[in-house]
Amino acid sequence: MSEKFDEEEISGDFEREYVRLTWLADYFDGDESHPSLNDLEEDFFGMHPISLDEFGNEIIPDEDRDQEQFYDESEDFTEEYEDETEDLDSDETYESRVLSKLSNPMYEWQENALEEWEINDYTGIIEAVTGSGKTFLGIIASAKALDEGLGVVVVVPTRVLQEQWIDEINQYFAKGDEESARIIGGLGGEYGSDLNRRASMPMEGRIVVAVAATFAAREAFHPGNDEAMLIIADEVHRYSGDQHSRVFSENFERRMGLTATFEPVLGRYSLYENYFGESPLYTYSFKDAIRDEVVSEYDVVLVRVILPPQMKYEYDRLWGKVKSIEDKLRFFTKISFAPEKVHREISTLKENNEHIDLVADWENLNDELDSLLSNKATKESTIRMLAPYIDRWGHTVIFTDYVQLAEQLQTILIVDGVYSKLLDSKVRQSERREAFNYFEDGRVKSLVSPRVLDEGVNLPLLSFGIFAGVRRRRLQLVQRLGRVLRKDPNKTWPLICIPVNIGTFEDPLLDGNQTLPYSPLNIIIGNASKVTIVDAKNEEEVNAAFDIYDGESAE
Repeated sequence: MSEKFDEEEISGDFEREYVRLTWLADYFDGDESHPSLNDLEEDFFGMHPISLDEFGNEIIPDEDRDQEQFYDESEDFTEEYEDETEDLDSDETYESRVLSKLSNPMYEWQENALEEWEINDYTGIIEAVTGSGKTFLGIIASAKALDEGLGVVVVVPTRVLQEQWIDEINQYFAKGDEESARIIGGLGGEYGSDLNRRASMPMEGRIVVAVAATFAAREAFHPGNDEAMLIIADEVHRYSGDQHSRVFSENFERRMGLTATFEPVLGRYSLYENYFGESPLYTYSFKDAIRDEVVSEYDVVLVRVILPPQMKYEYDRLWGKVKSIEDKLRFFTKISFAPEKVHREISTLKENNEHIDLVADWENLNDELDSLLSNKATKESTIRMLAPYIDRWGHTVIFTDYVQLAEQLQTILIVDGVYSKLLDSKVRQSERREAFNYFEDGRVKSLVSPRVLDEGVNLPLLSFGIFAGVRRRRLQLVQRLGRVLRKDPNKTWPLICIPVNIGTFEDPLLDGNQTLPYSPLNIIIGNASKVTIVDAKNEEEVNAAFDIYDGESAE
């Protein structure tokens, strides 16, 4: 049994790099950037300090784990698992076992995507909106791989997703309702650093769910060139950085990437094309999912709020600069700046090293616009108006991209007597699980989340989503909308509320701006069953827009 490293014997850069990797694995949204060591600040931008074990994983304090134990890296886990194969009946396969546990047949889109992936030499990225069943697609692909004698590694960005994948795989692969499938293992997170929850060496005949930071850093756990293995990269857009891209071992003969919207860090599409081929191989949109009744229909209420005069002046100045740069780029290139295309268009320019200065100015100006339009005054006024409805309905999530704004909105709800919970990176996993349980049974009316709920969280009864202070990242909008639209027979008709600033590209009442062509919010209003537009200053109008949803069923 090896001992923990003595911190004094580790160089500062080495320790800080492990901190950075663990932070990226558990808390950071890797789509924005991958910070260097020098970018790290005290408390990691408000995230709680962490201690690390010799495996590069966060050490959970005593209150969250009974004991900390560490295994010897030289220990051979292969022997430990040699005889632990899952028993199949004589006429049974893993595929048939998984399918037998489905309450309904596979969705047609899942069958089509799987077929196209198989035809494409078992390689490609599947882009399907949140809530449509991507995880099951990976599970059925895993079952087929096991039946053909392959091993499977499922790579996930966080421990939360790791646990969810393992739980769901067990539901389909375990022989009985109470037992766990013996072919399932984990690597990273709490697996591999605690003797009570053993690590699994990836090998043929086994499914291992690995946290990306750990798997990327541990080449000894990558398959050899004589092993037949499938990699399933969940949230595949997260792995374009220098560290995380190491998960893409060339020895995986089958390769599946899963994502809600394929938008890696700008300028890094070529990494995926070299590994997965044309990206994405198959796309399943909200329009498709709503048409097929895979996710729920929904309504939208846009609450128009007045931008303070000084901010409106600054908005006009920034917006004018943005449009000037876009005109120049249109002149020099074929870029369209359509919300659904702009991320790929800008990325292509960066990868080709074209008009880099203009692109950098465009990105920086849009960041300034996002920050400006998230001003607390307009968002606070909207939450004050909605507080009675949040308290009455419950099952509400307030999505935002700014921690300070989230804290302010949480304070408003507390003052108004609404029992809500702020979930940021400082909230420990045990507290999150408790909050989710209270949310489902109605004791917690609302969750306020600066990005923590974007990935890997299933809240079946979530039916009221408020988008307050969100950036123009299409990926986050798709993930968050999908959280609200997951189907459940016990939830009410889903409703989305978005406070929008009057006189800006968010305002649908501007001439020619009815569909919000300059805003990624158009994906939300464009797929809604009904869009209602109200002015925040007209309290009667606002109340009328929301009163009609009381008790309305989603079925």
